[in-house]
Amino acid sequence: MNLKKWDFGFRYETAIVILVWWGMAIFNISKGKSATAGLCIAASVLPVLVFVFDLLKRHSDKWTVAANWLAIVLMPAILSITWYILFRNILQHVIFKMFITIVFSLILLVMDLPVAVVAIGQLRNWLGRLIAVCYFNMVLLSSTVIELKPQGINVLITSGLMAAIATFLAAILIAKRWSFSFNPDLKWQGSNVTLIWLVLFCLIFAFWAEFCGQGNSLGEILLKPDLAPLKPTWVSFCRAIEAGVFEETNRYLTILALIAGFAYSRYRVQIALIVSAIFFGLLHFTNLGGQAFAATLNQAVYAAALGLVFAIMYLYTGKLWLAMLYHFGIDFLNYAVNGGVKAQVWSGTLSDWVSSFVLVLVPVAIAVWMMTGKRKQVMDENIDEKLKTNEWQIGLS
Repeated sequence: MNLKKWDFGFRYETAIVILVWWGMAIFNISKGKSATAGLCIAASVLPVLVFVFDLLKRHSDKWTVAANWLAIVLMPAILSITWYILFRNILQHVIFKMFITIVFSLILLVMDLPVAVVAIGQLRNWLGRLIAVCYFNMVLLSSTVIELKPQGINVLITSGLMAAIATFLAAILIAKRWSFSFNPDLKWQGSNVTLIWLVLFCLIFAFWAEFCGQGNSLGEILLKPDLAPLKPTWVSFCRAIEAGVFEETNRYLTILALIAGFAYSRYRVQIALIVSAIFFGLLHFTNLGGQAFAATLNQAVYAAALGLVFAIMYLYTGKLWLAMLYHFGIDFLNYAVNGGVKAQVWSGTLSDWVSSFVLVLVPVAIAVWMMTGKRKQVMDENIDEKLKTNEWQIGLS
């Protein structure tokens, strides 16, 4: 990767953002909206600061570290806000909305790539990488709602699907800068029998999680499925794809940071699986604004347990797409059963407690089984394969 070209692209993009805010300030002044113009000028201060620090980073390593972290913290949010405001305002003044939507969708896909390469791609400390990618990905996903007709096109953006694809593209470039293979998938080298058992478990678990767990007695809760008609929607389909692509991409980068940081540890498989699962669970606390704390806590614990299985599916098979596909299936089935994307509910009933216990215990039990014997050896070999480059050791500093 030619870092000089990416550096130039980053500065060019930052300069464009500054000019956009100044342009909006001049436009508002011409309309007599001096207060709004003042806000636009104030908003331009942050990208100016990023631009100045980026110019100064060539003077010393300390300036480089400061410039990189300033870009990581500020630029994704600045780009998202600028994209949203500009997109919304242009849509209000044009007739050819579809064309503008396509253009801005393409911008959304690539606008964060320079930040990913220039700033996050140069981080060498595993913990810094971990923090940076989680923050970066969450900002990308937070691209706000744009009201647009037809609704089907609108959903591609508002569901987070476009942001998820942008995250995946950024992740491939980040991994390359961290000296990992451009291709996230590895050659299959495990046991077919174990793989069959793992897939069989995943299918049975997905069925139980969505159709069982309800009733007035322990027998009904555990053994009696509720096979009500599914109610899939276009929104739930897009949201499920978003979850599969975005969350597994985030896990992919998290695992890369961990295996580089703990490459020589005998517990690197356990660390990669458990820590990535914990981060996945914590990610679900972002739902606190739309549901009660008890429901969110229950969801986060379940997500952490299920995250072990997602991580194992990638580390054991070496196929990121397989983890994405299973994640999509779990979420889409959940949305179809519930009739759409709905907030989680926790009532503290017997069925709530039993269901939560099963949903946590079973994935943990499977994870413990997979982290032993030849199964763990396969995951170790896949980690070795990921680390097999000339420069990966720089990630240990």
